[in-house]
Amino acid sequence: MATEIIYQEVVTSKKTSLFFLALAAEALAFGTWRLQARRTGWITRISLFFGALFSFYTINFRELRVTLDDDSLRLKFGVFSWTIPMANVADCRLDVLQPLQRYGGAGIHFMFVNGRYRVNLNFLEYPRVVVTLARPAGPVQEVSFSTRRPDEVIEAIHAALEHESLESAR
Repeated sequence: MATEIIYQEVVTSKKTSLFFLALAAEALAFGTWRLQARRTGWITRISLFFGALFSFYTINFRELRVTLDDDSLRLKFGVFSWTIPMANVADCRLDVLQPLQRYGGAGIHFMFVNGRYRVNLNFLEYPRVVVTLARPAGPVQEVSFSTRRPDEVIEAIHAALEHESLESAR
C-alpha cells in the first residue's frame, strides 16, 4: 500500500540566497585579488575556503522541502535530509525562540533550547515548527524547521499522529 502525502511544501528565500551569494562573492574576490598579487599565505587560503563554503551554501540552501505522509516527516535541505518516523513524534508546536536564537543563522545548525538539543533547518524570515522526538536521534531531541504555513503543518502532523495511534492500536 502506497503512503499518502498529507502535506508538502517547498520553502525558498531570496534574502538568504542573496546573502550567501554576497558572502561567497566577497570572499572569492578577496582571495582572487590576493592570488593575483602573488600573496598565497594563510589569509588567501582562508578567504578562498570561505568563498567555496558560501558558494556551496548558496546552492545547497536554496530550498527546504517539507513532506509529511502517514509514516514520516521528511525535511530535505539540498544534499542534507532528516526523516522523522511518526512513531517517534512526541509533540509538535510553533517554535518560539529568543531573538538571538531565532536570528542565529540560516541553513542547518544545532543548538540547545531550554536544555534540549535541537537541529534547525531554517530560513530567517519564516516562522518555524518544532517537533519533539519521543526517543532522541543521537543527541538530537527536537527538530525545528521553517514553513510559510505553520498552522497547517501543525494540524497535519497532529492528524498524522492521530492516524498513527489508531494504526498502532489495531
